[in-house]
Amino acid sequence: AACLAFLPALIQEPAVPETPTATVATAAPAAVLDADGIKALVVNMGYEPNVLSDSKFEVTVKHDDWDIPVAVEVSGSGRYLWLTAYLGDLPEGGLSAEKANQILRENFSIQPAQFYVTTKGSLMLGIAMENRGVDAASVRRNMEKLVGDVANTSDLWTME
Repeated sequence: AACLAFLPALIQEPAVPETPTATVATAAPAAVLDADGIKALVVNMGYEPNVLSDSKFEVTVKHDDWDIPVAVEVSGSGRYLWLTAYLGDLPEGGLSAEKANQILRENFSIQPAQFYVTTKGSLMLGIAMENRGVDAASVRRNMEKLVGDVANTSDLWTME
């Protein structure tokens, strides 16, 4: 009988390991900027904004030998921040099919920036940023991308 004393220990239910409780860190929602907030941000970046409307202003960004006016605007929904450059008005009758095709094809190379035409017939180059966690570094990076694309694509959009 003494030999079988260990038997109850062998036939007991195995212990269920404790399930670790995970602590889920919830970050505070990233800040969303309104027009005044983004204006203050670019002023702190050293730009002097020229107010175009309640929700839109323009700054001049230098790129090589170019001084490029960049409009900054919070979208109507507040979800995006648009950086845009006016490239000129389309000629009477619009672009030729060949020129329009070249510009559309270039969109692939310069994305996330894009060429577009306004309802008033202005050719623009723009880039949209999600309006969450916007900081000076992300605005500067996107402005530099935009003005670089303006300069590097000038042969496509110069209206002569």
